[in-house]
Amino acid sequence: MMVSSEINKDLFLFYGVYDTKQLLINDLKLIPCIFENKHPWKREFQIYKTIYNLVSNSQENENNIIGLFSASFIERTGLNYQSVCKLIKENDADIFIFSPCQYNSLIFYNYWDQAEICHEGIRKEVKEIFSLNKSFPTIDFQSRTPKEQFSFCNFWAAKSEHFIKIVKNMISLDDLMIENNLGLKETFHRSPFEYSFNKSYKKTYKLFPFIIERYLSSTLMDIGNKILPKVFYWNDNRSPIEQVEEIEDLRESLKGPISRAKYYESQKTIFKNKRDFYEKVWLDEDFKKFDKVNSINGQMIDYLCELT
Repeated sequence: MMVSSEINKDLFLFYGVYDTKQLLINDLKLIPCIFENKHPWKREFQIYKTIYNLVSNSQENENNIIGLFSASFIERTGLNYQSVCKLIKENDADIFIFSPCQYNSLIFYNYWDQAEICHEGIRKEVKEIFSLNKSFPTIDFQSRTPKEQFSFCNFWAAKSEHFIKIVKNMISLDDLMIENNLGLKETFHRSPFEYSFNKSYKKTYKLFPFIIERYLSSTLMDIGNKILPKVFYWNDNRSPIEQVEEIEDLRESLKGPISRAKYYESQKTIFKNKRDFYEKVWLDEDFKKFDKVNSINGQMIDYLCELT
């Protein structure tokens, strides 16, 4: 039997414990999930799997809310445990998304483009992986992702039925990637949220966790899914530029794209296609600035538009 919080007996919001020292300083009010960090490069997936094993055989109410957050949650969103509980309690939904860095939905046509510019080659791997199982979401790299479906961080919760279904598919995805040697290429990643307890596991990155953390968006964007879950998407009221991670020169490199994207949004501009979007929102000088922060393909607009 799981022990619920005093605030809401139906909420089971977890965080991963990488080091037992976290238990001494935990002020998150979340339920600690101690897991076997056997494959550090799999990152949060190991925590999802541990929670899945815990709740999938549980006799708890199917309307209970299961979720996973991280130690950086408060810093990245400005929210806390109480405010998250309040938002979940006040809103009727199947899935609750508390995604940070929402400025990305302004400056990228879809969530896979955002992934590609940060982790080169990820779209090609995803295309191959998702084709291996017909039950996986249908991926369309040319579709525009609405803000409320733009999620690439592990800050979400769902009714147990939906949580179990999504994580079960993540486990199938894991099996296929390992079996077919996909998603295992090393990739570059910069994050300002590095703590003493996870420094060692953040030294080497593979594409794997960045594919896994976008599976939720893939589910919500599935063009073959006739019955979509009801989603609550937390809206970050901070300005887009304030949402940008505090990585050296990143804010400066994104000022132009964010400013132009906000202008076109205010004008309710309808873009003809992906190329039209990028040619209006991004300039060559923006990509040059961004390249200093995160090395990218030189012909970025052509590169983002070429994979269909």
